[in-house]
Amino acid sequence: MKVLKSFCLILFAAIFFAGCTSSGSSGNQLELADYTFTMYGNGGMKICSGVLNVKNISSAKNPEVSGTYSITNWYQDDFPAKSTMGGEFSGNIDYSVGKLFINMNPKIADANVFFNAGVYSSFYQGEWNYSTFRGPMVKGELLIKKK
Repeated sequence: MKVLKSFCLILFAAIFFAGCTSSGSSGNQLELADYTFTMYGNGGMKICSGVLNVKNISSAKNPEVSGTYSITNWYQDDFPAKSTMGGEFSGNIDYSVGKLFINMNPKIADANVFFNAGVYSSFYQGEWNYSTFRGPMVKGELLIKKK
């Protein structure tokens, strides 16, 4: 009887914790809509926030996404990629692993910002990085929510 109670307790805990995280879930489908984003730096300090306008989503297994974006607030004026941010973005989303990848300026190869985020039940959270030809220079945390 003691073994059965232990098994039930472990099973209940596993089901509970599996339901708490939904990374990798297709329950949060990216839509043609506006999304707010905030980039954070060292110590959780805000760097900037803005709006992503998703205009295109392909119907492939791993959909390609594209649209435009604008920065609505700069909290740190000395951000090295400030002059390259704003305009068009492109990327893809892989629902099987719950990941979103966005190139924030697909027209240039150097001095660019990339978003890498996990798909959660009502938001996207992960990391941004500013990269040059020498590699990643600065990175921080990222939060994206449907507007």
